[in-house]
Amino acid sequence: MESSIGRYQRHPFGEWVAQPIAIVYWWGVHKAIVSDTIIDGVPALIHKTREEGVVEHPWSEVVGDRRWYFESYPSNKPRHEVLARSRELIEQGSDWTWWDNCEDAVREVHGLTIGSPQRSRAHSAMGVAALGAAYLLDQWNAWTGSES
Repeated sequence: MESSIGRYQRHPFGEWVAQPIAIVYWWGVHKAIVSDTIIDGVPALIHKTREEGVVEHPWSEVVGDRRWYFESYPSNKPRHEVLARSRELIEQGSDWTWWDNCEDAVREVHGLTIGSPQRSRAHSAMGVAALGAAYLLDQWNAWTGSES
């Protein structure tokens, strides 16, 4: 069977399928789901990218030579259901907003509440930036004698 990522085959469900995996980048950890699609003898990964939304890519493209580790299985959902939910997100295309990140996608397919440390840090940073902007605008208005 031919796909956009080359020749592939479906691998029977194994205990590693639908398992969350963390890939260590210089900026932090990227999370993905192990697929049942085998490309060049290794499983593909389903993950969320900023550019493409949720996609399935070859292991070598996502992990490369980076350090990685399996995370604990976070839900009681059957693995085939997690994969089905993952593929539903792929079919949605890039409908996810820029706000949603890789960990949100992993949590979503496992039926967990969406939320991540990355999202919490982003919320905090935007809140501080908004307060800073409001303060600067107030100071500007006081200096120029104008009101907003």
